[in-house]
Amino acid sequence: MEQTQLYSKEQLEKKNTSELEWYYMKAFKNEWSSNVKSTDSELETITNILFERNELREKLTIRAQIKSRLSEAIGKEEYENAALFRDMLNHYEEHIMG
Repeated sequence: MEQTQLYSKEQLEKKNTSELEWYYMKAFKNEWSSNVKSTDSELETITNILFERNELREKLTIRAQIKSRLSEAIGKEEYENAALFRDMLNHYEEHIMG
């Protein structure tokens, strides 16, 4: 699985929400594929930053993009990817949308 470049919390906080969306998806995929859940992970840091931002329009856009990727994976019968995006959507709605 492709690894994201590790950034400090300060570096991640300087990124705009659209950039963080990409990092969120990569970090989620990496953690999901490794089956290792850590409270001090890059995913946790990005999740907290996105949750703290009060940009509802951006959050809804990102959620819609994850849903779209889930639908595409189901349509192409890529069930492993569909499971990934289903879990990502659940995580996003629970931890970022609030």
